[in-house]
Amino acid sequence: MKHEYWYWKNFICLKDREKLVNHIENNYDFLEEENLYDKRLKKTNPVKCMEWHNIQKFDIVKYIVDCMIATNENNFGYNLYPFHNHTAFNLTSYNSDKREEYKWHIDASKNDIKDIKLTGLVNLSLEKYEGGEFEINNGEESIIKEFSEGGDMILIKSNLLHRVKPVTKGVRKTLAFFFEGPRFL
Repeated sequence: MKHEYWYWKNFICLKDREKLVNHIENNYDFLEEENLYDKRLKKTNPVKCMEWHNIQKFDIVKYIVDCMIATNENNFGYNLYPFHNHTAFNLTSYNSDKREEYKWHIDASKNDIKDIKLTGLVNLSLEKYEGGEFEINNGEESIIKEFSEGGDMILIKSNLLHRVKPVTKGVRKTLAFFFEGPRFL
């Protein structure tokens, strides 16, 4: 059976979320370059990026990656490249004070050799928030209710149109993993 996404409810406990968020927010390697995306699509705080060699020390991160790779093997079947030391993982915070959001987009590479095949998202929110619904559009807009609370995790086909609706109360935090492989033809 072919899937467009796969989810895990309440996969990461609050203690592990707190460790990850605190570590990344205080030790990030760099901020995402604004020229990598269309500024009209994304309205968030600066995205904090941490490279694989600095984040893989967390057992929970290695476990997340293992689960996502196994899910790819069993449900998507993409040929994926391994992460290298400088592969970046993106911590995005959506704050209700500014009604932050990420409009409809796909995740793709500008590289001629490789492309992003799967996007893994981990909801690292530390407190309840409102709004910030994650939606996909495969010809019809659908809210993914299974990815709505801190601790939830989702893996989607990167070329699937998706968005994050404005956060209306609190702060929503997600960590993004981009799994690359040979260029789509």
